[in-house]
Amino acid sequence: MSENCETTRVRVSVVTAAYNAEAFIAEAVESVTAQSGFERGEVEHLVIDDGSSDGTASLLESLARPGLRVLRHEGGVNRGVAASRWLGVEAARGEWLALLDADDVYLPDRLTTQLQKVDGVGEDIILVHGAAEPFGSDIETCENFRRMFRKAGRGKPERVYKPLDEPGFLRHNVICASSVLIRRHIALRSMRPHPQVFQVEDWIAWTLAAECSGRFLYLDQPAVRYRMHEASATSRVIESGVWDLHSQLEHGLTLMAVGSEALKRRVSGRVMELMFRLSKVYGGDRFEASAGDAFLIGDQADSAEVARLRERVHLLERRLSLWRRLKRVVGR
Repeated sequence: MSENCETTRVRVSVVTAAYNAEAFIAEAVESVTAQSGFERGEVEHLVIDDGSSDGTASLLESLARPGLRVLRHEGGVNRGVAASRWLGVEAARGEWLALLDADDVYLPDRLTTQLQKVDGVGEDIILVHGAAEPFGSDIETCENFRRMFRKAGRGKPERVYKPLDEPGFLRHNVICASSVLIRRHIALRSMRPHPQVFQVEDWIAWTLAAECSGRFLYLDQPAVRYRMHEASATSRVIESGVWDLHSQLEHGLTLMAVGSEALKRRVSGRVMELMFRLSKVYGGDRFEASAGDAFLIGDQADSAEVARLRERVHLLERRLSLWRRLKRVVGR
């Protein structure tokens, strides 16, 4: 490691989880290397190779440089995005953590711009996020997601807000993960991995961070080029409204398992609503819930009840897989 990296205080640790990302990871890494402060050692980049079976590992070796650290799970196994990011969170040296998906690309000075804004707003800012420039899909889809990632700004160039006071925050995720800058001590409380089916780790992390003391800052300036392709989680949500309902349910169930009592009460009604809607989609009654179930979830939310609900989620996930295959056979 260079002398600068040894003596300069790391201010930002960029965390990237990479699984079979051979096609994209070099561009992602180069976009971090080009950030102001990287050469001075103020920015480090932690890439977690999540058990890739393609050429990701060898490509990362060829990109080796001071400030880039490649981590792997014990035994080189695949553990998923949440567990991989958590490995990076624990190993990070920076005061702030920035996220970058392996298929996304930082725009120039993304980190400097956000840090300067935070310094000017106040120490109670615990998370910063910004606009994104989606690419790789059709124009209409990209525009829809561009608007979605700007919702928190309410048309203002910058906005400080408390997420749990926002209507809709617990219903839909409008924060682009690759635009996020979060204080590391908050990430240690909010980004711990939880068992999941539908990959909503981002939304869970923002919600748990919102329970901490502090405010969020939105900057209406693109921070990242957000790649959309068939293998991305975003594309799955676009493809199927049912998948979106499952994702919302997974978010609610996880919050009922790990959130505060106040948060559990807030999401319990939404969980029951989603269960009812999904039961209608599948045309069965096995997933319908009674008023008594809603009372139990809202007031107690014990581990046995959450486990029972999770079993229902797994049942629906299997049904969803069959439903999607059937759609491909009979046409849309």
